[in-house]
Amino acid sequence: MARRMLRWSTVYLKGAKVLRSVACVVFLLAAATFSVACDESMAAPSPTSQSAAAASVTEGVWKLQSFQRVDSTIVPVPDPDRFTIEIAPDGRLAVRADCNRCSASYSQSSGALRVGPAMACTRAFCSTTAPFDEQYTAALSDATLVRATATSLEFVSSAGVLKFAR
Repeated sequence: MARRMLRWSTVYLKGAKVLRSVACVVFLLAAATFSVACDESMAAPSPTSQSAAAASVTEGVWKLQSFQRVDSTIVPVPDPDRFTIEIAPDGRLAVRADCNRCSASYSQSSGALRVGPAMACTRAFCSTTAPFDEQYTAALSDATLVRATATSLEFVSSAGVLKFAR
């Protein structure tokens, strides 16, 4: 009986060593893969970095000035400081919609900057501007930048036109 237990413990120890070795190999392979992925993204320009370079004119914080709905009605912005977008060079947008915060990515092709494909937002009820905050984020979530100057941006979406200023 003691001999059988000794044999099982030897098998168990060998099995544990094998498992540890396999775990080490898996870890090293994962680390190598991650390292190669990081090296490749830094060596070759990615679409995001190209978009960010092309969008450098639009980088920074922009305040919403007006929202023109598809039916041509113009909705004045209650407080432009509470409805902003910040365009970062890394392809990300930080959005303020009154008491809510949103985050999204953007891409650029053929000179047009496009928000999305999805925007993640907090969902607090903003009693001061409801439902304008929801209309603003809905319009921005599928918007495409059509005009940009040093001091203004215009995004067009299926809901209407959003006009921003610095």
